[in-house]
Amino acid sequence: MDKHLNYIDSHKLMYHPERITAWLDGSNIYPLYVEIGPANRCNYRCSFCALDYTGYNGKFVDTGRLRKALCEMADCGVKSSMFAGAGEPLLHPDICDLVAYARKVGIDVSITTNGSLLTAQMSQKLLQHLAWLRISLNAGSPENYAKIHGCTGDNFEIVLQNLSDAVSLKNEYHLPLTIGVQCLILGENVAEIPDLASRLKKTGVDYFSLKPYSRHPNCINTKLEDPHPMIDKTWFADINSHSTENFEVIVRNKAINSINANSKSYPHCLGLPFFACIEADGNIYPCHTFINNIEYSYGNIIDMSFKEVWGSSRKLKVMQKLASENNDKCRLSCRLDQINLYLWQLKNPPAHVNFI
Repeated sequence: MDKHLNYIDSHKLMYHPERITAWLDGSNIYPLYVEIGPANRCNYRCSFCALDYTGYNGKFVDTGRLRKALCEMADCGVKSSMFAGAGEPLLHPDICDLVAYARKVGIDVSITTNGSLLTAQMSQKLLQHLAWLRISLNAGSPENYAKIHGCTGDNFEIVLQNLSDAVSLKNEYHLPLTIGVQCLILGENVAEIPDLASRLKKTGVDYFSLKPYSRHPNCINTKLEDPHPMIDKTWFADINSHSTENFEVIVRNKAINSINANSKSYPHCLGLPFFACIEADGNIYPCHTFINNIEYSYGNIIDMSFKEVWGSSRKLKVMQKLASENNDKCRLSCRLDQINLYLWQLKNPPAHVNFI
């Protein structure tokens, strides 16, 4: 089992000391990681969708311009990219080409998908280029899957079969990628999660990650941020009992604790220079919180190169605006939370740091 999987609930920023040093010196550093939303449409209507407010207007990012942007990103020092975004990335007609090209120019690539479109034929094209593949699967039965994901119950078995086929291809060709499943802990699915863990273990995936629901501030659904409905020590013991040398159950306890705290211990986000989002309309945003809020767009890859956007006065003004705002617009548990805790320690060291 990949021992680095425990960083799913943490971060790996400390492995990039040169970029951190440049940031501490006040340089306008390029991000290490960029999330790309190639399709602003989805074949599901998940009840928990963080970006339901986008309206699924059906945009696809322009393939040619994104290819250019990927090359520019690599030249600027972007190390990795995940294809995910506001919609389902596998809906983009050129997703296989885009993933292959990103890897060709030297960017580590991953995909987060609902898995319904990940046929064996698509896996054959994609998996060889990926560092990791993650499926969002948030129910343990066809009936509940249909209810939570806003689709037909048949898709539950389709996704599980697609997972099994992907694992078979990985093993047949000795591919180095990690294949995992992520599940939100919801009141509607918590009773099914132990059985789902057992089912996933049989598919041969590498891990099963469980995280709390964290409501996007602009989301229209009314779900409550209860990280552990109906959960007790017996439930945790049942879940963890499925872990083996080849299958790891990862409960995102740090994310759960962030939601339980009901506030953040840092006043504003320091992690944004290391991170960015590119959406299907070409706009580059600081993070998921501001997607579709043009006021916070750094610029657009349709009109400018990635390097031009990152060095623009508009991007500087957005960063200054964010630095002057508190984090009450942010969700309680976000991708940058653990990174921010680390960076705030660097910026605000305790006494006697030389006594290591």
